[in-house]
Amino acid sequence: MKLAAKALFFSFTCALSQVAQPETTNSSYISNIDGMEVHYVKWNDAPLRVALWHEAATGPRQQMLKESQVVLFVHGATISGKLSAGYPIDGYSWAKDVTNTGRDAWVVDLPGYGRSDDYPEMRKSDAGTTNESLGNAKSLVPVLDTVVNYILKQSGSQKITIIATSRGAIPVGYYVNAYPEKLDKVVFNSPIVRRETTNPDVIKNLFGSADRPTKPFYEIPMDKRLAMISDDRPAGSDIQLEDSFVTNWPQDSLSERGTKQGTIKVPGGFAQDIYDAWHGVYWDPAKIIVPVLITRGDYDHVLTTINDTDWLYSHLTNAPSKRFVLIDKGTHAMLFEKKRFELYREIQVFLDGAYTPLTATCFFCGGRN
Repeated sequence: MKLAAKALFFSFTCALSQVAQPETTNSSYISNIDGMEVHYVKWNDAPLRVALWHEAATGPRQQMLKESQVVLFVHGATISGKLSAGYPIDGYSWAKDVTNTGRDAWVVDLPGYGRSDDYPEMRKSDAGTTNESLGNAKSLVPVLDTVVNYILKQSGSQKITIIATSRGAIPVGYYVNAYPEKLDKVVFNSPIVRRETTNPDVIKNLFGSADRPTKPFYEIPMDKRLAMISDDRPAGSDIQLEDSFVTNWPQDSLSERGTKQGTIKVPGGFAQDIYDAWHGVYWDPAKIIVPVLITRGDYDHVLTTINDTDWLYSHLTNAPSKRFVLIDKGTHAMLFEKKRFELYREIQVFLDGAYTPLTATCFFCGGRN
């Protein structure tokens, strides 16, 4: 991604604009929006509700699958779940693709995103600064646990598979460290990964300062938001985004959560998470004890470098199975791009593959374990 475009993208203010939110009550409920079930799930004792978009499994395979039957998508920074994995491009979304393989697909809008409730501080015109910004990764672990428990109860499953994109890999990593027994498999797509250190100029161009971010929330102009996605590619290369995405997604984003100023307000925790990850503060990959797939686009040269994914892969020392897939000409936002179907198929192969540990009694395989 061009650093100049990223500097423009993050040079925004924290002005208040009222965003329409679902009415908060004391219980969970289910609604229907554009033909999709939306489950509003109460988050523990907090007066916040988390939106879960659900698409049921379809096709002849839905009665045959035994592995990874239920999939939860966790979105990255600044873009809700419905506008990422749940967003139909030419009528077809990543979540829909998962349902067509016979699996239930659930797409979460984390607090402060999409149809989920805002943090109360986001309703203020100026919430100042804070040591721990709203919605940082560790604070999202109980949110994810509430969501996972709800899905397990609704589906009757014992375990689920999580697909986490970009910054979503950070809260999901902490969650998998804490609750491995609830997971079948994990996919880290274009993950933000630990680095020992990062050039201060990169941090400054991302967040406006080389210091650790302290804003509780950000308000992002839509044109800068789209520029961040479209410019994330090597110099001289063509835009990889699907044409209909470029045409329709900005207005759809504003329709979901836009302000009168044409901006989108999001919790600031993502900025702290990225800063911390790039300064050595990260979850422990060695504690993951379920099969893992890492996917990365080879045009992704700023947010998820090859060194990042190499580090993550090498430190998954206790994963019973691990796999890394590189997608040609994919950027950090390849789920919106022409190579998205290649991404879908690689992940389907991973989900379809049953994992059976080899033991010393496996004579035909040389007794490996």
